[in-house]
Amino acid sequence: MKQYPRIYSLSTLGLIHHQEFDYLFHPFRTDFIGESGSGKSMIADLIQLIFVGSDAFESATKATGKREPEGMVLSEGGHGKTMGYAFLNIEMEPRKYFVVGSYIETGNKNVQAFVVQQGFEKDNIVYLDNPISHKDFTLNEEIQPLDKLKDILIEKGLFCQSWSRLKKYHELLYKQNIVPINITANDRQMRDYAEILQSFSRGKLLDTQKSSSLKDFLFGKDAANKIHEGYKAAVKDMEASIGEYGSNLKEISRVTEKQAAILELKANRDERDYYQKDWIEKHLLYTNQETGKFHREIIDTITEFITAKQHYLILHELLGAEIILLESILPGLELEKKSASNKYEDSFVSYKEVERVQYWLKECSCTFEKLKEKYVENSQMRSKRTSLTNFIQVLKSQNLETVFDNIEMKDTIDSINQFLSDEITNLKIQIETKEMLRRFSNLTDPDSFAYWAIQQNRAFSLEEESVILEFQKLPRQKPANKSGDYLPSPDEFMNALQIIEKEGTGFWVNLKGVRRFVAYTPKQVFNTTDTQSIASYFSSYSDSLEQEIVKCKKAITDYSAIQKLLLNLSNPTESLSAYNNKEKITSYKLVNSLNVGEVEFDKALEAYENKFEIEQIYTEARQNLDDVQTKITEGKTMLNVYKSFQEAAPKVREGFIDLLSGADEFANIAEEINGNYGFIKNNVQLTFSQSKDKIAFIKKSQDEIQPKLSGILGLQAKIRVYQEWKEKFANAKQQYLQLYNTLPDNLTSKGYISNPEKEHNRYLVAETTYVKSYKDALQKYIPTEAYRLEEEDNLSELAKNLLPEAFHDAILSDQSEKTIIETIANYLHRINDKNRQLNNRKIQKIKDLLHEVDLAISDQENTIRRIDNFLKNETSITGGYKARLKKTTSTLFPKEWMSRFQENLEDSTNNFTAKLAEKIDLENMIITAFLDCGGYHSAQVTTQKLLDPSVYYEVEFNMESETGRINKGSTGQTYAAIALLCIARLSVMDKEEGKKQQPAIRVMPIDEAEGLGSNYDMLHNIAKAYDYQIISLSIGPVGKFKDGEQYLYMLHKNMESDAAVNYTPIAILSEVDKSKIGNDIEI
Repeated sequence: MKQYPRIYSLSTLGLIHHQEFDYLFHPFRTDFIGESGSGKSMIADLIQLIFVGSDAFESATKATGKREPEGMVLSEGGHGKTMGYAFLNIEMEPRKYFVVGSYIETGNKNVQAFVVQQGFEKDNIVYLDNPISHKDFTLNEEIQPLDKLKDILIEKGLFCQSWSRLKKYHELLYKQNIVPINITANDRQMRDYAEILQSFSRGKLLDTQKSSSLKDFLFGKDAANKIHEGYKAAVKDMEASIGEYGSNLKEISRVTEKQAAILELKANRDERDYYQKDWIEKHLLYTNQETGKFHREIIDTITEFITAKQHYLILHELLGAEIILLESILPGLELEKKSASNKYEDSFVSYKEVERVQYWLKECSCTFEKLKEKYVENSQMRSKRTSLTNFIQVLKSQNLETVFDNIEMKDTIDSINQFLSDEITNLKIQIETKEMLRRFSNLTDPDSFAYWAIQQNRAFSLEEESVILEFQKLPRQKPANKSGDYLPSPDEFMNALQIIEKEGTGFWVNLKGVRRFVAYTPKQVFNTTDTQSIASYFSSYSDSLEQEIVKCKKAITDYSAIQKLLLNLSNPTESLSAYNNKEKITSYKLVNSLNVGEVEFDKALEAYENKFEIEQIYTEARQNLDDVQTKITEGKTMLNVYKSFQEAAPKVREGFIDLLSGADEFANIAEEINGNYGFIKNNVQLTFSQSKDKIAFIKKSQDEIQPKLSGILGLQAKIRVYQEWKEKFANAKQQYLQLYNTLPDNLTSKGYISNPEKEHNRYLVAETTYVKSYKDALQKYIPTEAYRLEEEDNLSELAKNLLPEAFHDAILSDQSEKTIIETIANYLHRINDKNRQLNNRKIQKIKDLLHEVDLAISDQENTIRRIDNFLKNETSITGGYKARLKKTTSTLFPKEWMSRFQENLEDSTNNFTAKLAEKIDLENMIITAFLDCGGYHSAQVTTQKLLDPSVYYEVEFNMESETGRINKGSTGQTYAAIALLCIARLSVMDKEEGKKQQPAIRVMPIDEAEGLGSNYDMLHNIAKAYDYQIISLSIGPVGKFKDGEQYLYMLHKNMESDAAVNYTPIAILSEVDKSKIGNDIEI
């Protein structure tokens, strides 16, 4: 259980995923679980931000860019500033609380820190009697700016103090034992403390396999930067004393340039000589290699030819014997085949009937007993489908299929005939009516009532227009047959019209004592005097009537054709029945194989009843026939193949020895091989007799023999190539001896050597480069002497002409190139000596800088020792391993060079001081001193590195068993070890060696905790031992919930909102603690 002070709760307001929540912290362990993106890792980030502020803050969660505190604020979607709060209720002692927190605004990278207490004196803190909630920071459920919040808290009897510059805030935290170290002591203390919190959270996972990462984590670069700044100040101070030597720089540059030209010429010539020897030597080896290769090929060709010839003769003899044997066997097999074929054909007829029934049973998916019923049903459905197909085809041929399909009354022939007759009568009536309406709508017909109405040039009432439409059907002339009515004068009729009674759908008129009902016209047209609109209406109406009359006539024609079609059918009742059941008939799956006569069908059934006897007889007959046929086929095949092999046998070249003329060294090979003929013959005969596939054996042998026999044709060409390579090899040896006097001890290469054309080209390029650089140097520096020296190719003579002043006072021991080049170097040294006399102040400054480095190294090594002592006394990690932090001496930068530097300065017998004096600036002096005093020459040496204390040692962080075995560890083991390192580092920062640990807030945020395995229990023990509160962050629960030892919060992102907000967290608190919590804070 964490001792006081400890975190009692974390409250958030206006932050993403944590918009308005209070999280109670268990005194020892609090778990936050939820899917990715639910804000788990932000819990650790908020605690870090509250303690260290925004300057040192770095999110422990990996992100594509840098995560700033202002990004934690929940945006409202507008452009105005939004704000948020995160604060901790620190339980300083039982039921006494002190609030510390951070105020975050969008658009402001820096957060403001604040504290809340009960007293109103800044220097005399009075703790709260009760913790505060996020609701205490709102007014009317609105988040308030920090300035307004202070006034709100004062009204509640609370005092809020804030800081934009956090030094005083951090001093207060340290004074109140909230942070374990004085993080205001220096910037490094602050960064170290923040990095420890980040490393705990696993988001900034320390690379424990890199010494540089460990050193940076433990010590940073403060000490190195401070020492290097002192070095740069010294360099600036000494610039003036070095300037007086500038007058010699031009001379140094001129001599150096010519010296470089001479050295470049020498390098080019040396490269030319190297590539020349490389090419000549490989050319010698290559020609020897190719000569030997063709020598071996000639021997192999001769050997393969003679062996193949022997093999061919043996095979030819074997084939003759086999052919005679097969020709004697085949006639008897043919007679046996004829007998077997007769028996097979007799049995095949009955067998096919059985197979036929088996096929029917499979097609019908029925038993043998039901097959007869299936046959009858299939025959009936085939007949119905034929009737249906023929009927539909007749309908289609007259384009009546759709018309017929739309007739509803077609159950029987009588019903459809009655329907068709009724429809034809009805259609004729419709045509008569529509013809009358068409005449009425003809405004150009004088007999049309409508024509009369429009001539009146007045508007008609609804009743008048209805009467006009009603009596339009009466003719204007007296009927010839003197039957029916007629209307000769519309004027007379309309003037005599009497309307006596109106109803909803029409009215009654009095026709000279006769009452007649007239229905209202559905659309009134003559209620206007606009003759153009009336004409337009009747024109459209007339077109519509014409279309309807045509449609009715078409229907009469179709119905009449159907009546005639039905009368002409041979069996109309069957056809109509099939049509009405066409879906059933067409969906029925006919078995086509059952379309056989009844007698044929019954015969097949009778055969099937003797199925087993028929199949047995057939199988035996077929097997006997197959066996005989196989023997005949195999015999004929082998006979044909053997004969074809004989006919296609390659011609064996005789007298091949003639091909060896002029190559006596190969003449005796044939005699040696012919001595083995008898052994080869016995071996081939034995292999042939034991072969299971003699044809394959013969074919394989022929295929192998053919190319070997043919290969002899290229023998003379190979001999010619071989003689050419012998000559090339002899020339290569002569060339090598002319250049290097003696041949190499070994002329055979270990591996294959390709044609050294690439080496030859490199030599030619190097030769060209050297000649060009030689001529360029002449033209650039001594063009007047170029004609004399251009053809000499004498580097020594060129050097003396380039720098004659270097040889004025020089005494040369010889005229070698080495002596000439050394003379130039000595001359250049004498010039530089004028600029290399620096005073002893530079050396003293170096001594001072190295003393600072040495002190810093000792301090850092002592810290490493203290951390390792802490780690090796701690609990073992899973598997019995313990974390260890060990220091080793750097091999590239040995620390001893600094003490040896002191010794060499005090030793007057050596030339060390004079050697340093040759260097103009401090940088060269320090680097020279390092290399001369034991420094590693291959190291990438810079002054900044040499003045960095951390380069003189390496740090290893490992998990080590009691026997010293090193384990790289699983993810869980590695994190447990890193957590120990963080605790150890904080412990070393927290107290002096041997001093008791002081009370403070110590938290251990563990991200992705489910991956730690059994090491999680070890972290529990460490946390208890060193007074830490554990904050576990994971996707799922870690282990079984331990009542009384932990709290757990389940975070869920609100998927119904576009904003980054969560649902209210589900809290699982220990039963034993619920009664103690009371109503201090809402959960």
